Order: sequence, then structure tokens, then C-alpha cells
Amino acid sequence: MYRANDLFEAIHSGEIKDNSKISVMYDGDIVEIIEYKGGELRWKPGGKFSTKYLCDIDTEFEVIEDEIDIDSIENINAYKLPENETDFIQMAEVERLFYWKIDELIKAIKQQQREIDKLKED
Repeated sequence: MYRANDLFEAIHSGEIKDNSKISVMYDGDIVEIIEYKGGELRWKPGGKFSTKYLCDIDTEFEVIEDEIDIDSIENINAYKLPENETDFIQMAEVERLFYWKIDELIKAIKQQQREIDKLKED
């Protein structure tokens, strides 16, 4: 989650990549989805977004992660765990796998929540 000044810093530092979609939230509601493309913030002409949101301290911005094919998330049991704890290299791989898998699941949950929120709006 970013405030406007943090959003600009994240863009300037390269933390927010070109072609990123960003949700604009005001009072907890998504006002608009804007796009950072070619060094510009772009929004739909005639949409709800205006530059006033960039100046309002109550506006929050969140980068929308790429969509995840939830059905493609494999069960963790599909991976072979090390047979003993002394195999540190293999344990490090398993630990990395767990962190990666948790991150993947969190992104999938956020994606589902966005879809639920959108359905509630309609």
C-alpha cells in the first residue's frame, strides 16, 4: 500500500515496473485502476480518477499483482522432502520452496479477494 508520495518514490526507484496496474483506493473503496506505462500514470478518460487523488492524504495506491492460475498451484506433497536433517543444502531448497509456495498462495488469495470485491460492487 502506498500513499501518493510513496508511490512516486517507488516508481522512481524502479520498485514499480513499467506496465504495472495500480488500484486507487479512497475511504476503503477502489475508485479506479490506473496503469504505469512508458513513464506515465494513465487512466481512462472520463473515469472516476482525477489528479485530486494524488494530493489527498487519504488516498491509497496498491500495485495489482499478475493474475495467478489458481488451479496450477501444486500441492506441497508433490515435492520430495529430505530424508534427514543433516542435508542442509536440500533443507535450504525446501525452506525456499515453502516461502515461495506461501507467497504464491497469498497472491492467489488477494486475487480472489479482488474478484469478490468487484462482484460486490456490481
